[in-house]
Formats: sequence, structure tokens, C-alpha cells
Amino acid sequence: GDLDDAISMLALFQALTGDQRREIPAKVIGEATRLYQEFQLYVIRAQALRKVFASIKGYYFQAEIHGVTITWLAPHQFAQDMPVEVDFRVMLTFVEFYSAMLKFVNFKLYADLGLSY
Repeated sequence: GDLDDAISMLALFQALTGDQRREIPAKVIGEATRLYQEFQLYVIRAQALRKVFASIKGYYFQAEIHGVTITWLAPHQFAQDMPVEVDFRVMLTFVEFYSAMLKFVNFKLYADLGLSY
């Protein structure tokens, strides 16, 4: 689903090391990191995590939020080879959209738990 893609994309961007950032503004990485960590905190506080699976690509997580299963991939924290053919400008467009979406989602999820956001 859309939330699965959003969380996976933010997890990818927050895991980039300094030499992998390729013209990606530091504020984008910072915001991706903050939003991803806030989502992880919600999953912990709501005790929503159901499954975790380690693979060659990274860690797959599955949580159940309001009866909906959300599955996302977080890359391993060691350096990844970034393909030269990947157009990060296109990915940045998605990250901007997903960041805006996750701000609203996190706000609602935190409110549902009675947490301030």
C-alpha cells in the first residue's frame, strides 16, 4: 500500500551515508530520519509490531495498525552500492510527497495514543 511504500522510502533515505547522498539535501535526510524514527516509536508504543524478517536486502517489518497490515523494508546499516542509473531527482519527488503524508499519519497515530506530536 501507499503507507508501506512511504515508510520503506524514508527508511532508505535515512540509512544513506555521507558519501551516498548524491546531491540530496541534508535537510531531506534529516526529515526522513525524524519521520521514520517517529513512526518506529509509534509502533513500539502501540505494540503493533507483528513480524520481522532479515534478508539480503535488509529487514522486513510488519505491523498491524488499526487492523491494517503495514509491511516495510529497512536497509542494513552498512554501506550500500548505489546504482549510477538511479535518478535521485525522481526519488526526491517521492520523498517530498511521502514526508508530507507521513507527517499527517504520524500526527493522527500519536493523537490516537494520547501522545503529543
